[in-house]
Amino acid sequence: MYLKAMLVCDDVRVELGGTITLVGVHNERLSVPPGEGPIRIAKLMFVAIVGGLEGVESVAFRQRIRELSELNLGAGPLQQEPHDPRADEHNFVFGDAPMVFPGVGTYEVALDVEAAGRRATYTCTFKVERR
Repeated sequence: MYLKAMLVCDDVRVELGGTITLVGVHNERLSVPPGEGPIRIAKLMFVAIVGGLEGVESVAFRQRIRELSELNLGAGPLQQEPHDPRADEHNFVFGDAPMVFPGVGTYEVALDVEAAGRRATYTCTFKVERR
C-alpha cells in the first residue's frame, strides 16, 4: 500500500464514469486576502490516491488536520468503505465547506488507511498565508 498522490483543491467532483474533476489545484501555499482573525475559505478539498490495493475488498480510513505546531493530531473513529478488489487504486476525497483556519501558519492533513491487515498514514503539509 502506497500513496500515489495527495492534492489540495478548491473543489473535487467524482463524475458518473468514475473520473475525478479537480478545480483550483493549489501548490504548497494557500494565499488568502489580508485581514485579521480566523481565515475562512469557502471550500477546500483533499484528494489522496492510494495504490497497492488489488485484492482488497474494503478499506478503513480517517482524515485529520492540524496546525503543525500542535503536538496532537487528534483521532476519531475509522470509517469503512468498500473497495473493488479488481482495482489497484482507491481515491479518498474529503474536505470542508467552509474550511476555517485559526490563522496563518503551516498545516498538515493526514490520512490514516487500514486495509488487509496493513496500516499507513499519509500526510500533506501546506502553508496558509495572507497576501
